[in-house]
This record gives sequence, structure tokens and C-alpha cells, in this order.
Amino acid sequence: MSDKRPTYEELERRLAIVSDAATSLLRAQDTNSMVRELFDQVSSHLSVQAYFNFSVNGTGERLRLESLSGISEEESRLIAQWSLDQGPCGTAARMHHMVHVPDVQASADPALDTLRRYGIRAYCCYPLMAGDRLLGVLSFGSRVVDRFDDDDLDLMRTMSSYVSIAREKLRLEKELRERADQLAEADRRARTSSWQYWLTSCAIPWPPSPTPCTCSRRAA
Repeated sequence: MSDKRPTYEELERRLAIVSDAATSLLRAQDTNSMVRELFDQVSSHLSVQAYFNFSVNGTGERLRLESLSGISEEESRLIAQWSLDQGPCGTAARMHHMVHVPDVQASADPALDTLRRYGIRAYCCYPLMAGDRLLGVLSFGSRVVDRFDDDDLDLMRTMSSYVSIAREKLRLEKELRERADQLAEADRRARTSSWQYWLTSCAIPWPPSPTPCTCSRRAA
């Protein structure tokens, strides 16, 4: 734990980061591009060179890698999917709690083998939550420090909370669009059915009768 107090300039800088991140997340239309943009904004202000953005699958039993930065696509195949009993991210997802792993390179823990291969020295995972529901995990890795200080952990926690809010916002907006489409389709079908009924009920025989047709068109 660091005893160093942030200066006024550092606090002002962090507030600006948080404000910019919130603005970006509110206007985001895609989860993966949203997280990439967020990482680009904060990585130069934090000691992080990699991030890994996971979503939980439909059964809630596995994490699926959605986006990342800091490693190659070939290397990312090693972490394409994680079960909730695997590694720091699985623990964060299972326990619904942040996991900070310092001194990765000095550790002999087999669960950290992949991180050591990536050159990660400090690693932190944050569960992405909507209430009690797990959405995924967002993790950050550093190749230049062996542990994150409290200020960096707090800032990453704030960023992860924003990502959770933005993800849930996008999910709800998608549900609303789908519901609106369903209602529009149901209305279209009802109007079509009403029109077809009127056509068949008002058929005029041939030769036409001298008596005018008395049927009336139903309102569409």
C-alpha cells in the first residue's frame, strides 16, 4: 500500500480521465470498441500495457474473450475461453470481487503461466456486474511495475464500473429495439389480416348486381 498522497495536479488529471471516459461510454454503440477506446484513454495515465475484456457465456459457466490489447491475436488463443475455476479472472467472476495479482513473474503458481508468458508483471481483474448479475470480467496487465498502487486500482475500479453500466445500457437498448420490432411486426400482420378479410367479404359477383354492395370496410 502506498503512503504517497496524490498532488493536486494528479487528482485533477484523474478527474479529467474519469470525465472523458464517462463521456465516451455514454455515447458508445458497441461494447468492444467502447472498451478499446477507454483503454486508449487511460493506458497512458496508468502503468498498464494490456487489457482483456471477457463476457460470461449464456450458462454463466465460462468467460469468453471479446476484445484485448497488448498481445497478438495468435497469443490470445491461449485465453479465448476460461472456466470460472481458472486463474485470476475466473476467481474474480466466481467471487464477484476484484483480484489483484502482484509479482507475477516471481510467482511459481501454474495458474499464472500464461500471464508470465505474456510478460505481465502485475495483473488486476474486475468483475463486471449489473446488480447481482455477472456480465463479464475486465482485466489489466502491466509490464513495467510489479504491483499496482492504490490510486491506480481505484481508477481501474471506476473504469470497470463505467463499463458495466455502459454494457447494461447497450443490452437494454437492444432489448427495447427488438421489442419495438416485434410490436411493429404484430401490428403489420394484424393490418394485413384485416385488409384480406375485407377483400374477401366484399367480393362482387359477375355479372354485377344492380343492388349496391352494402358491406363496409373495417378500419385498418
